[in-house]
Amino acid sequence: MVDSGVVVPGTGTDMLSLGGGVHVEKLEGVSNYNSWKFQMKMVLTLEGLWSCIGSADSQTDTSRDQKALARICLSVKAACHQHVRHCVKAKEAWDKLANTFEDKGLYRRVLLLRQLHHTDYSQFSSMTDYIDGIMTRVQQLADIGRVIDDAEVAELLLSGLPQEFDALVSNLETACITNTLSSEL
Repeated sequence: MVDSGVVVPGTGTDMLSLGGGVHVEKLEGVSNYNSWKFQMKMVLTLEGLWSCIGSADSQTDTSRDQKALARICLSVKAACHQHVRHCVKAKEAWDKLANTFEDKGLYRRVLLLRQLHHTDYSQFSSMTDYIDGIMTRVQQLADIGRVIDDAEVAELLLSGLPQEFDALVSNLETACITNTLSSEL
């Protein structure tokens, strides 16, 4: 049973309630598209409907496709209905929303890279929040086709730490050199 207009207490945002305590933030536009996209992919996967979107097979079961289309359309705020109102297939609705709200342009890429490279530990209240902040930007870049490799992510994490972590960084560097030398012998 879906209640498409539930306001979850304490959040102040419109959520789609899927039952079982599962709530999905409704799509507002560019501001929450990436988060919505991930949540909806998980919902459609959980319900066995992701193949309606992810498959190139045009012979998708009509009943399943209509259920996926309904899930997508019910998970967008009223201001976004115009983009999916006339869609007849789930993939069509998914692609229209992606084309409308998924910003993959140069400006977006530069903005995210700038934010990533200027992130430092002092902007966060804990190490966990700091790591989550870096990883969120890395994932946002990957979502628009700019993949940051693991070594660069590690460098960014370490470079954003304050001086009191210099001993840790030095020890990690020494450990990496030792591991490299031992693997070469």
